[in-house]
Amino acid sequence: MATQKNVARTIIFGIIGTLLLYVFLSLILCGRIVMEAPRFSNELAITQSDLKSTLKDFKDNNNVLTATSNDPWIEINFNQTLHPEKIQISISNLSVDSSFAQIYYSNKENDFSEGKYVEYTLRNGMNEISFSDHPSIKSLRLDLTNQTGVSLQVDSAQFVLDPKITLFWIFFLIMFIVYIAILYSIHRSVRSDSTISVTESLFSWSVYRQEYKLFIWSFIIGVLYYLPYITNTLYSIDDYYLDQLYNINIDTLGYNFHSTGRYTQAILAQLFYYMNIQPLTKPLGPLLFIAALSLLGICLTRLLKINSFILSLSIVLLLVTNPFFGEIFHYSIVPAYSAFAVLALAGGVAFGHKYKNNKRFIFGFLSIVFYIISLTTYQIFYPIVFIVFLYNLIMPSTLHISKRKNADMYVEEEPILEKLIPILMYGAAFVIYSILLKIVFFFWPPQLAYSGNNIGQLLYNFTHMPYWISIFGNINRFLLENNPFNSQLINFLLWGIFFTILAAYVTFNGMLAKISLTRLLNVSIRLFILAFIGLVACLGFSLLRPEEISSRSFTAFGLYQAVLLLTVYSIVTILKMKPRYRKILVSAMIIIILVGNIGRIGRSALDQHRLNSMENSLVTRIVERMEANKDFTPNSRLVISGTANLNSISYTTFGDYNVPASQQFSKVFLFNEVTGYSFQQPTPEDIEKANQLLEGMKGWPDQTSIKNENGVFIIKLN
Repeated sequence: MATQKNVARTIIFGIIGTLLLYVFLSLILCGRIVMEAPRFSNELAITQSDLKSTLKDFKDNNNVLTATSNDPWIEINFNQTLHPEKIQISISNLSVDSSFAQIYYSNKENDFSEGKYVEYTLRNGMNEISFSDHPSIKSLRLDLTNQTGVSLQVDSAQFVLDPKITLFWIFFLIMFIVYIAILYSIHRSVRSDSTISVTESLFSWSVYRQEYKLFIWSFIIGVLYYLPYITNTLYSIDDYYLDQLYNINIDTLGYNFHSTGRYTQAILAQLFYYMNIQPLTKPLGPLLFIAALSLLGICLTRLLKINSFILSLSIVLLLVTNPFFGEIFHYSIVPAYSAFAVLALAGGVAFGHKYKNNKRFIFGFLSIVFYIISLTTYQIFYPIVFIVFLYNLIMPSTLHISKRKNADMYVEEEPILEKLIPILMYGAAFVIYSILLKIVFFFWPPQLAYSGNNIGQLLYNFTHMPYWISIFGNINRFLLENNPFNSQLINFLLWGIFFTILAAYVTFNGMLAKISLTRLLNVSIRLFILAFIGLVACLGFSLLRPEEISSRSFTAFGLYQAVLLLTVYSIVTILKMKPRYRKILVSAMIIIILVGNIGRIGRSALDQHRLNSMENSLVTRIVERMEANKDFTPNSRLVISGTANLNSISYTTFGDYNVPASQQFSKVFLFNEVTGYSFQQPTPEDIEKANQLLEGMKGWPDQTSIKNENGVFIIKLN
């Protein structure tokens, strides 16, 4: 009986506490008790049927409304209470230049006796009217003119709702989770007789001293490594567009987030928008990304059971300083989203490891959830942990860094099912994400062309030679040749050391008959598979779409280098190489890789800075000539043809990295960002007419390279 009474009290006071949290947060954030549900968008369209539902003194002729008195109106009832900040009304075919107009609003149906209204001047185009008092609206009356005979067409109308409503629900959900966690923590501390002191709590320095030291060192070194990107405002082709857009949220880029399956990224974008830290997130974004990479690296070293601090730090640094991350830092806003994708990946690894040890369902479930969160944030980081799973699966226990220290020690092989548990959860998360994405795309087709994660197509490709020709072509281009992010010589040196040490291992043990030929063959095949499959896995998600590859696809390459060096270290330890020589060999390779990475990341940032400077100078000179034209206006439409001749900087373009904005979709945005003008995109008719004139024009800087045609400037770069 007492137990039932305690349960009832717990439920009652739990509800009371939740209501208090709800009420207090409502009042603080919104100034009232929030009663409406959250929305994915802050915009609410008013349908054409609503706009025509109640017309007074308007004659409708094929959507053109003509006033038959000096007091016509449109009345709309919403059957719900709305809290808009403003209303946007798009008008066309207005028969006069402008007209006096009013909007009456009420929190009752069909009752405007309170006389609440807003006055404005109605014109053709978009009319935006703000409500200064954040009203509650159930009914709306649009008095669009005060003149008899005026005609117009209402193309569209929509409310821009109070964004704090969605913010409230997000914040309430977060605080509710914190509230439950606090109650659970208090409940456990009351119920248990734990002997762990306060200084030995979950986040105690004494418990996780080495992990804290690893994080501090790797974070500081990572910040210094990426300093050229953190301390400079560098522009990529996307940045020119995003700076003009400026407000990055679900309303402005929701179509992009949906089309790429990045729904968590959409939530983050909306959250950043509410926090007023968009669009450029420097230095916050890069710092968060570096910290997240450090945490993931520490999780992976613990998964590998590496006890040595220096070796652990080396592994983490090789992950953090992966030179192909340079393309991620190339984009101003990407690092902020990348940080959360990497953190979620670390959560998936941690809970997956807990499930393997404890077999508790909640850990397996959370592992899959965190993996899916990572995929719905930014998919390119997903292959990173696969390299570690591959190492644990393929590496013989006789060579595993955590299980053997000398050649004479017998080590029992871990059951294959135990090794497969983390990989199965990792794969299950990817399959679930892919299926859910296909279902969502079926009911809500994406606006952008996105091939998704077609696993069936991937399995089909595996059996066809053209696919593998494309894959090995990408490996050759990105990893076997020099490019802005890669050193051919360093990679060859790493593979050379790896296979040389493997050959020495086989020779030494075969010569002394310490290990059977069958086991030596088994080890050789396994290590070759590790090196080969790991190399292919570095291509990441471009394995699904090899034609869409870019440098940022190679997020796993730094860890791949680390795994090869870890294997070298393990073998030379077993071969009883003198500690001094062993340290020299492995340390020299790590230093060579890190120094090479530092040199290339600095050069990449410099090349991007040079490209920005050259394009700024080019645009300034072009616009100066345009300004000399008597028909110049700061909002002219521009047709820009050809590619700018940038000479020495042109060879630094590699895939999506360091692409001149003057030859991409962002060319008009480049002109706006450099000059501060508001040039417009050309219409299809402008482009068609320009194509006829371009044949008779010479490339910039010839006098004929710029023409004005009825207010449209045509620019031929080459």
